[in-house]
Amino acid sequence: MTAFYSNYILEQQTVKSISVGFIVLVGVVLVKKVFQRKKYKLPPGPLPLPIVGNLLQIFRVKKRFHEHLLDISKQYGPVIWMKIGGWNTVFLNDINVIREALMKDYDFAGRPKFPSAMRITKGKDILFGDVSDVWKFHRKLAHSSIRSYASGKKLDDLVNRVVQNCCDLMLQEKKPFEMHTFCGLFVFNWLFGIIFGKEKDVKDPDFVNLKDLTQEALDAFASGSTADIFPVLDYLSFGENKLDKTINKLCRVLEREMNEHLETFDENNLRDIMDYMICAQKQVNLEERKELLSDEHVKMICFDMFGAGVDTVLSSLHWYFGLIIQHQNVQEKLHKEIDEKLGSLSPSIESRSKLVYTEASIMEQLRYGTLALLGVPLSTIRDTTVGGYDIPKDTMVLINIGGLHENNELWGDAENYRPERFIADDGTLIEKPRHFMPFGIGKRNCLGEVLAKNTLGTAIPAFLQRLNFLPPEDGQPFVAKNLGSSLANLCEKYKCRVEERH
Repeated sequence: MTAFYSNYILEQQTVKSISVGFIVLVGVVLVKKVFQRKKYKLPPGPLPLPIVGNLLQIFRVKKRFHEHLLDISKQYGPVIWMKIGGWNTVFLNDINVIREALMKDYDFAGRPKFPSAMRITKGKDILFGDVSDVWKFHRKLAHSSIRSYASGKKLDDLVNRVVQNCCDLMLQEKKPFEMHTFCGLFVFNWLFGIIFGKEKDVKDPDFVNLKDLTQEALDAFASGSTADIFPVLDYLSFGENKLDKTINKLCRVLEREMNEHLETFDENNLRDIMDYMICAQKQVNLEERKELLSDEHVKMICFDMFGAGVDTVLSSLHWYFGLIIQHQNVQEKLHKEIDEKLGSLSPSIESRSKLVYTEASIMEQLRYGTLALLGVPLSTIRDTTVGGYDIPKDTMVLINIGGLHENNELWGDAENYRPERFIADDGTLIEKPRHFMPFGIGKRNCLGEVLAKNTLGTAIPAFLQRLNFLPPEDGQPFVAKNLGSSLANLCEKYKCRVEERH
C-alpha cells in the first residue's frame, strides 16, 4: 500500500510539473507576443494559438488557401500576419504591397532555412540559398550562362529535335494516352540537352534513372516535412530519410556528368550550361574556388536548374495542351497563325515576335495555371516595412500570386481561359501587365525566366505545326481541371489523342 501511495504521489507530482511547464511555456509565448506587438507595429491577422500558431485554423479552411486569403484580406487588409508553427509569417495579397516589398532592395530577398531544403543543398545552391556575396556571384554567373545558351541557335535546334521525337512517339499510340507522360519526355530530354549536352533515347537506362530520381526528389520535397514547420524537430531526427537517399543518388549522377565534362572540356567549344559553369570555375583562382565556386556549388546550381525546369516547364506544357484540347476554337486560331506566319519554317526564338496569338495563349496559361500559388517562400533579411507595417527580421513572407492572377477586379473574367486579354486593341502583345508575375519580380525573380519563355515559345508552335490535339473521344466533353491543392496549381492528368496535320 505504501508503494502504491508513493507511486500515486509521484504520478501526481509529474502531472503537476508537466502542467506547470506547459502553463509557463504558454506564458512565455504570450509575453513574447505582447512584447513583439509593443516593439513593432505588426500587421493584423487572426489570433494564433500557442505553439501551433494558426495551423489549426488553416487546416479547417474549406477553400483553396490563396482564395481564403483574399476573403480575409477584406477584414484585415492586404498585409496579413500569422504564426505558422515556428514561423512568424506575413502574407501579401495586393499588387501594391507585393511590388513595394519585392522591389525594396534585398529586404525581402532571403529564404527561410527549411531543414528539408538545407538537407538537399547544404546552403550551396541559388534557389534556397540565403542572400550573401557568394549567392549574388552564383546568381549572376548562372544568369549569364543561361542567357548565353538560351538566346541562340543551339536552343532552337535542340527544342525542335526533341519536339519531333515526341511527335513521332505520340503518333505511334493507337489509343488515347496520358499527355503528362509525353510532356515529361520532352522536358527531361530538353534538360539533358541544355545542362549536360546530351540527347537520350527515352528507353536509355541513364535517362530513365535520372527522370525517376528527379521526380522522386520533387515529390518527396513537395510533401514537406514537419520539421519545416517546427524547425526544432529537425534536431530530433536521426539517420538518412527517403529524401536524403534520393538526393544522394542524384548528386552521384551529377558528379559523374561533371567528371565527364572536366575530362572533355574545351574552352573554345562550350557545349552546354555545365561547360559554362566549369569555364567560370577555371577563371577563379584555386584559393578562392573552395568558398566561391567549388565542385559542390556547380553541382547544386545544375541541380537547381534541373529541378526548377522539370517543375515549371512540365506543369506549363501539361496545362497548356489540356486547355487547348478543351478550347478547340483557340487551337484553330493557333494553327491558322502558325501556318500563315511560319509555313514550313521551323519555329525559333526569333519567330516568337511574329506569333502574337501563340505568345498570348502561353501567357494566359501561365496566369490561368499559376504553378506556385503562394510563390516560393521568402524571408526578411533585416527589420523592414511594407504597407505601413513593421516586419521583423527572419519573418517568412508568402506572396499570393494565385490570388493576384485569379482576381476578377483585375482580370474581369479570371475563371476563363482567354488569350485575347493579352492582346492590345492594335493587335500587339501586352507583354508585362502590372499584375502579371508568373516568374516573380525583384531580386528573387525566376532565374530561368528567359530560358522557360524561349523554350515554351519555340516548342509549342513546333508541336502545333505538326499535330492536332484532340479529346480522347469525339463528342465527349473535356475539361482541364486543377488538382485542388492549396500550394501548387497542378493540372489533373488526362488522356488525349493526336492527328498529323499535313
